[in-house]
Amino acid sequence: MQRLGRLDFAPETSAMLELRMGTRSLIKEVSELQNTFIRLSSGIETFSHFVPEAIVRNIIRGDRQAMRPHVKLRTVTVMFTDIRDFTAISESLPPTDLLFILTRYLSVMTHVAEDNHGVLTEILGDGLLIFWNTPDDVPDHAAKACSAALAMHEALDALNQELSLKGFPQLAIRIGMHTGKVLSGNIGCQKKMKFGCLGDPVNLASRLEGLCKFFGVGIVISGAVREALVAGSSTGSSHDGNSNGSNFGSPAAPAAPCWASRRRWLLRKLALVKVKGRRELTCVYEVMGEELPRIYSEGSCSRHSRPAP
Repeated sequence: MQRLGRLDFAPETSAMLELRMGTRSLIKEVSELQNTFIRLSSGIETFSHFVPEAIVRNIIRGDRQAMRPHVKLRTVTVMFTDIRDFTAISESLPPTDLLFILTRYLSVMTHVAEDNHGVLTEILGDGLLIFWNTPDDVPDHAAKACSAALAMHEALDALNQELSLKGFPQLAIRIGMHTGKVLSGNIGCQKKMKFGCLGDPVNLASRLEGLCKFFGVGIVISGAVREALVAGSSTGSSHDGNSNGSNFGSPAAPAAPCWASRRRWLLRKLALVKVKGRRELTCVYEVMGEELPRIYSEGSCSRHSRPAP
C-alpha cells in the first residue's frame, strides 16, 4: 500500500506479481480484499497515464486542493513541439501506418521529456506541451528543458533509422521554449477540470515554436530562458530580452557559449522579433548544443541540435 501511495509500480515485489498472476488466499474475505486491491492498483496506474503523476499522488494522499479547481503562481519553463509537414505526411499514409508512426514518436519524446524531469500535459495531434517546475519543484528547470530539447533531436535520429527500415518517411521536429510566471494547477470547474498553466508564457512558447520555420532552425528559446541558463538557477527572471529597437530579419549573430549548471551551452542570437499578440519585442536564440566539462564526465560528453529542418 505504501508503494501504491508513492505510485511506485516497478519493479514489483514477488507478492505483487503473484497477486497479478491470480494467486489468491483460500479465505474468501481475504481473496475479495486482494481482488479489490489489484483493481485499485491497476486503476491508479492507468489514471497516472492521463494525469501527471504528482497530481494523482496528491489525490491519493487526500490533498483537497488537488481535488478542486485551484492554481498557484509559479515560474515554469514551457516547451511546445510539433512535427514539420505533418499534414502532408498524414495525407500520404494509410491511417494504420500514420498511427504507428505517431505512437512511436510520442513514446520516444515522452520518455525523453520525463527523463529530464518534464511533465507532459497535452498531446495536440503531433504536438506536445511540456512543463518544467510544475506541479513539483525542479531545480535548474530551464537547463533541463534545453537538455530535453537537444535529446529529442538525438532520439529522433534513432527513430528515423527505425522508420527508414520500414519504408516510412523521415520526421523533423520544431521546438519552442520560454520561461516565465504562470498560473498553474487544476483549471476548469467543479464538474470538469484538468491540470495546466495559464498565462502569456504559454502563448509565447507556442509562437517561438512557429518561428523555427522562419529561421530554419530546430530549437528556438526566448531571452528569459537564456537568462535562466546563465543564472544557473532558473529562479524565474521574467525579462525576455525586450528592447525598443528591432533587428527582425537581420543576419543572426555568431554562436556564443554561455555557462550554466556546469554545462556550456552553445547559443546563437537570431533576432529581436515582435510576436503576434505581444506589444514588446522578444529576443530569440537558437540552442545549438551543450557540453559537460570533462571533470564532470568520462571522456567527451556533448550533444548538438540537428541541422535546420
